[in-house]
Amino acid sequence: MPKVPFPHMMVHDTPLFASFVLTPDARPYTRWEFDVQVGDGHVTRAEWDPDVFRTAYDVSKLRIDAVGWQGGIPTVFEVKPMGRISGFGQLMAYKYFYRRDKGLEPNLAYITDWMPPDVATVCAAYGIRVFIVGEATEDELLAACRIVQADCSQLIRLPTLP
Repeated sequence: MPKVPFPHMMVHDTPLFASFVLTPDARPYTRWEFDVQVGDGHVTRAEWDPDVFRTAYDVSKLRIDAVGWQGGIPTVFEVKPMGRISGFGQLMAYKYFYRRDKGLEPNLAYITDWMPPDVATVCAAYGIRVFIVGEATEDELLAACRIVQADCSQLIRLPTLP
């Protein structure tokens, strides 16, 4: 599997996020965090070695793709091709746990390459900003890495969606 420069994002999410970073809509965000853990996590075997338990617990938490910051205001981003209702549900859960765990009320945003009208309608009803973007080229991906200060030094050519 290719190395992706934005921790936790899937291979097909990466070119969409990079494309968004290069848009005027992304300019107000001055800082980015990736793979932000929220929620309670769960582990089914309490008798595990303490180090194994801690790792299993951390891996079981919910993981936000990206949090962009405008001043002191966070925006939680879900990034996925074909913006389906599942991403909407993820964002609603992330908002609840982010507010509970971090003590801040986040804005919500969905980055995708396509979204059905019903999902766009429900996102609008709940104040979720939707950004429809194409896939970034490799050169654009490298430019986005520089903007968000991600490590692209070992980036391998990303596959394109079928």
